[in-house]
Amino acid sequence: MVFTRWHYFGEHGEKYHPHLNILCDGGWLPEEQLAELKDSIRRKLLPRSIAKGIGKDLEIQYRYSRSPKQIMHWIKYVTKASFRDITWDEPLANALYGFHNGCFAGTWDGS
Repeated sequence: MVFTRWHYFGEHGEKYHPHLNILCDGGWLPEEQLAELKDSIRRKLLPRSIAKGIGKDLEIQYRYSRSPKQIMHWIKYVTKASFRDITWDEPLANALYGFHNGCFAGTWDGS
């Protein structure tokens, strides 16, 4: 199962900092497999020509844990609102009005 949610601002709304959070079932990925997966995601989401043109690439962070405490922390972080004050960017707030930010994918098998 996968859950995704956009955060639009940093912790205190000090600057526009859009980033996509993804929580998924899975296991630990070996370093080589993780590097290949990150490279594949970058190529699919941001063409190399654009990345070179803007002088930036996608930052992909990966963490794995079996600790229920850590997992709950990530769930709380990902599901919290980051755009808490309309004055931070009123046109963006109006454009996002009614947008369903959280998205689930996959099936629940009960295990």
